[in-house]
Parts: sequence; C-alpha cells; structure tokens
Amino acid sequence: MRAIELAELAATFASHSSDMLALKCFPSRQAQQNYWLAARFRHDYWSSRLAVHRHDLKCCNMAQRSRSWLQIMPVMEEVLVAEPLARTIAYHGRLLSEYLGESDLAALSQSVLTSHVEARHRCLHLIVFGEGMGTEHNQRLNQIRRLLESYNDDLSGQMHPIGHLEPFAFEPLNVQQSQADYKPSPQWPVSTQKLHLLHLRMTLRIAIARKLSVITPSPQANARIGIAALGLLPTQLFDSLGVPRTQRSAGMIAPSAESSPVKHNESLTKNVSPYPCQQPQRSASESSSMKDRRW
Repeated sequence: MRAIELAELAATFASHSSDMLALKCFPSRQAQQNYWLAARFRHDYWSSRLAVHRHDLKCCNMAQRSRSWLQIMPVMEEVLVAEPLARTIAYHGRLLSEYLGESDLAALSQSVLTSHVEARHRCLHLIVFGEGMGTEHNQRLNQIRRLLESYNDDLSGQMHPIGHLEPFAFEPLNVQQSQADYKPSPQWPVSTQKLHLLHLRMTLRIAIARKLSVITPSPQANARIGIAALGLLPTQLFDSLGVPRTQRSAGMIAPSAESSPVKHNESLTKNVSPYPCQQPQRSASESSSMKDRRW
C-alpha cells in the first residue's frame, strides 16, 4: 500500500467521524492496540533510515551523498503524505474524549501522532539543512508538504469543533472558520459534506500523483496501518448489509429502540396495520340466492 492511499483513507475516516459521534460507538481496545503497534513498527523503520542518511551526510563523499539522497527521498515523501491519517484519527480521538468521555483512543492516537510529528521534523530539518540535496528535490518536497498541510486542514474543517486545534491543524484559524461555515442544515445536508470530502480526496490524488516517487519504502507497514485504521471503524457503524449508518439513520434507530415490545397476552391475530383489511359484504340478493342454492 502506498502512502497516498493512507492519505485518502483519512478522508474516509473524517467522513464517518460525525456518524460515529451520533451513534456513540467506540473502536474496540484490540483495534486501538493494533493501530498503535503498526504505527510503532513503521516509525522505527523511518527512524533507522533517517539515521543512516544522516550518517552518510557526515561521513561519505559527494557521490555517496547523492546516492543516499536518492534513497531517502521516498522515505521523506512517505512521512509527509501519510501524516493526515495520523492527524485525523488523533482528532477523532479527541472528539470522543470531549463529547463522549472516551479517552482510550485519544491517548493512543496522540502517541502515534507525536511519533509521526517527530519523524516529520527530522525530514524538515534535512530539507532545510541537509547538504548535497538537489534544488529540484527541495522544491518538490516543499510542494508536497504544502499540499498535504492544506489537505489536512480541509479535512479537519469538516469535522466537529474541539477546544484546542493546535496539535492537529497547521492553520487553526482557517480550520475554525471552515467549521463555523459548515453546519448541517437543509441547505447543507450531511451527504453534501461527504461529497465534499470525496472531492478533496480526488483533488489531492490529481495534484500530487506526478510529484511522488514510484518507490514505496514500506508497503507492508502501510498496509498494516491501513487495515488497523479500518478496524477503528466500529461494527455498530454498519448495518447487516455492511452499509454505513449516518446521523439521519441514527435518529431513526433511537426511537425504534425505545418503542415498547408486543405483550405476550395480546392476540397475535389483532390487526395492527394502518390499512385494515375488511371482508367484502354481500348484498341481500346474493344472500337469498345462496340460501336457495341446492348442492
């Protein structure tokens, strides 16, 4: 799995965030641990690759440095592109903590985000101070960084507001304005929000496709994180056919769950249909003819 697919998965997770809040459903503890563990393994891989590159910059000649830059560039891209998923999941964890009092996901997802931000800072330090990096590579990485920062804030702008946006957003004021502008209403229903998130995901792929390297440094680790992120979507979010429930369906489920069941002493033949089925009545002539009929 490529990092761009994880970035697209962030939009999918953001589109279900409000539904999970409305349905009051939480991810299982096992799913949370799987997500943290998968992210930890990938972070260790990134750290080792970045450490080797820093060693090469200090100890190797110019030709070896150029070769090391070509090898580390896909890793730096992966760190930048995969970041929106970590931020979106951590944002949703904070939502669960503030709105529903569930703090388990908030703690684990914040730990994952902290590790990811650490790897990001190492990459940014290499972009600014790394020796021997080509100008074209520097410009391309900065373009990728700006695209992903804007994409991340657009996703956060479509989620419920929280008290402190600084750990999750790059431009908190812009995110606050987007959240204030978006309010579910007949003029802006929830389905419109989901279409907007789908548009953001497609726009990102079009804008960034030609800027990414064809090499994927850790495809298996990305796949494990993608599976773990999907595991954070609770089973209560889906109906028996696997179709995601929405805020509107949550409002329909609540009254039906509170309705009183049929009592055992009530007659099962009692007509409960709003359109009662009535037997046709025979006329007087038909009744007399039936009496005179001889079998």
